[in-house]
Parts: sequence; C-alpha cells; structure tokens
Amino acid sequence: MKATLKLDFDVIVVGAGLTGFAAAIGASKLGMKTLLVESTGVIGGLAVNGLVNPFMKYDYAGEDLIQGVFSELIERLKKVGDYVGRAFNYEALKYHLVNLLKENRVNILLYTQIIDLQIVEKKIQKIIGSAAGQRLEIRGKQFIDCTGDAALGKLAELTLLIGDEQSRQNQAVTQIFVLDNVQLNKTMEYVQQHPDDFFSWVSPQQKDIAISVAGFFKLVEQAIEDGMDLPRDHFFFIQLPEKTSVTVNTGHISITDANSPLAVSAAQLTGLEQTHQLTAFAQKYLPGFEDCCLRQSAAQIGIRESARIKGKYIFQQSDVTDFNKFPDAVVKAIYGVDIHQNQDEPSVKEVVLNYTDYYEIPARALIAAELDNLLMAGRNLSADFGGQSAVRIMPTCCGTGQGAGVIAALAALTGRKPADITAAEFQAELKKQGANL
Repeated sequence: MKATLKLDFDVIVVGAGLTGFAAAIGASKLGMKTLLVESTGVIGGLAVNGLVNPFMKYDYAGEDLIQGVFSELIERLKKVGDYVGRAFNYEALKYHLVNLLKENRVNILLYTQIIDLQIVEKKIQKIIGSAAGQRLEIRGKQFIDCTGDAALGKLAELTLLIGDEQSRQNQAVTQIFVLDNVQLNKTMEYVQQHPDDFFSWVSPQQKDIAISVAGFFKLVEQAIEDGMDLPRDHFFFIQLPEKTSVTVNTGHISITDANSPLAVSAAQLTGLEQTHQLTAFAQKYLPGFEDCCLRQSAAQIGIRESARIKGKYIFQQSDVTDFNKFPDAVVKAIYGVDIHQNQDEPSVKEVVLNYTDYYEIPARALIAAELDNLLMAGRNLSADFGGQSAVRIMPTCCGTGQGAGVIAALAALTGRKPADITAAEFQAELKKQGANL
C-alpha cells in the first residue's frame, strides 16, 4: 500500500502516556519540530486509559525530586482542587495534558499504530504508521520509544530485556476501577477499631493526603469462606479528589508474557470479571461501601512491565537500594523496588519501603545500545527487572521522558548522536526547563 500521508519532523515521540507527554515537551522547548504519536484517542496512557492513580512518592526531605514538566502539570491540577494527596481527577488530567502540549507547540497524531520502520546505517530513517486504513510515512532525525512495551525496539529487532532475569516472566497485571458513593468516615472508623486487619502502614489518621487503605484481611477471608471468588487476600483503595469516590487497585492477574496479544486480551477479560467480583464484595462486606456503585472500569489493563530496550547502561536494582548517583543523571527518584509476583502468594503485611535517600537515573539508560538515533524512556527504559520495578511509576516516567526529550532535541539540533551529547549540555537545559538536578 502506498503512503497517503508523508510527514517530516526533527523529533518523533511514540507513545503519549505521561512519559511521551514529557518527552515531547522537553524536545519542543528547544525549538525542535516535534511529533507525538499515539495509538489511542487519548493523551495520558495508563493514567487515563488504565485509571492508574495516584502519583506514587516523588518527594524527599520536603522537596519534590521530579520537577520541570511534571511540576507544571501538578500546579495546574492543584489550582482547581483536582489534586489531593497525589491523587488526581482523571478528566482534569486529560485536559491539562493536552493544553500543555498545545502551549508548547507539540504536534499530536492520534489513532495511529506504528507497524514498521526503516533503518539505514544504524539510524531509523522513518516509521510507518497505519490509521483508519491509511498508510503514513513519518521521517525524523531522532526517535523516542515511550510506548511502555518497547514497540520501536521490537520492530527494529533490538536486544530486549524481558521479565525476570531467571524466569523471563513479567510482573502480574491489574485491572483498576472506580467506585462512587463511598462513606469513608464509616470506613475509617472500622480501620481505627481493627488496626490488626490492615497493612502496617495504614493509619486511621490520614491528614492532608488522599485516604489510602489496604487490608480488610479478616473480611476477605470471611467472604472467601462464604463462597466468593476473590483474587487477593486483601482489598486496596485510594480516595479520589471527589471525596466519596475511590480507585480500587486490588485485582491481580498472573501473566507469564505481557508481550503476547493473546495473553493480554485474556487478562483484560479476567480483569473485568474481577472488577465485578470485588465490587460485589465491597458492597456486601466493607463498612462504608454498602451503597457504593461501579462508576468505571479501566479500558486498558495495567501492565507494569513487558519489555525494555537494552541501552548504553542497564539500570540495576542495586542502583535503587544503594541510592547510587551518576555524573550523567537525568532525574532524581525515590520510589523503591516494587515487584508484583505472578504467584498467588499471601500478602506480606509488614513491608514498608525505606526512604532514607534518593537515587539517580543516568542518561545512558535512555540511549539505545544498537541504534544511533533512538532513545527510550518510561517503563521500557534500559533496566533489570528489579530496577525497572522502582522507576516505572508515573512521576519518574515523566522525569525520564523529559530527559530523553532534551537529549533527542540537542542531538537533532547539532547533528550528533544522543550518546555524544555531554552531561553538561543536557543537564544545563533540563535545569533551564525546571528539572531538579
């Protein structure tokens, strides 16, 4: 099929989740003609399509580690009360993501699936897209894979890092959903009266943050004894800014290969079934949830890890646990190793992450090892299984996205390879854009 549309850009970002959003703005702020390509009709990725909420920990010692594009977004959400304790309003998020992209002159191409690419002398010359039965050819100088699933890496047949290093199995996936009309004052009274029925980090006195509760172990056990089919031994929810609405992150679906369309399709269907099972459980057993109703289930299953592209450096789990710092750092982060095992193991009720310092992610983990004009950011960056489990959260993804965008733009601007852009150059620009380095 001949191309019906041909486009040409300096920097092309594929995948419009939080990572791609930040990457595109980071590149466009340097004056580069930037295109953001997305396979769905929504900007925001799993934050919107997957209902992933809230933003996990990104602060240390009273300071926000992730700033720049991310802090611009947060400030807009805060102004109108759509951000409470790191939980956000989904519709407000969609609106502000689009407005920030428009204000930064990013070109947006939705409903476009990348189906092929052309490589000449270790450089991607163009990507081939398909939209509404039409073929698109999009040429670029620099490319950034922010798809989460390493889509460009797969098409280019690059070396991929998949799953656990021993088993190659991916993390379990989760279908998130939202319940309305929850009476949280009643729920928190129960938490206060039954502290042993919850994870150790759950407090009945949660001030200035969105209420977050995980446990109800005895109630889940009773429901299972009564014949209910539930996926976990606990129930986990987080309050949304709407006050009587909560997002439920309880579902757990084992998936040995999150790169298999058949496996992901099956997981999506299982997730829908779990959503209705858990809603029925909440209505029957949980204090404060008696009159709740299901508002929305995620249109996209929550994949935590599928494939990562091998880069100039493989970010390690030990970089997280040893709080390693790097001369070519692009972002500071603090969230700890967080692996959701596939096995149906009992929940560990006493684990509390130890936030005694931050670590950094080096630019080399964002630069592909086998191509000269491909970067990657977000959950498909170059990392081992444990390292990726820490840096896959949305605030950190924003930070790596902006870092990749700046490096790609400097490379396009100067005609050099991303690997040849010095730390002094990209760190100076990131600081200019408000990043905390």
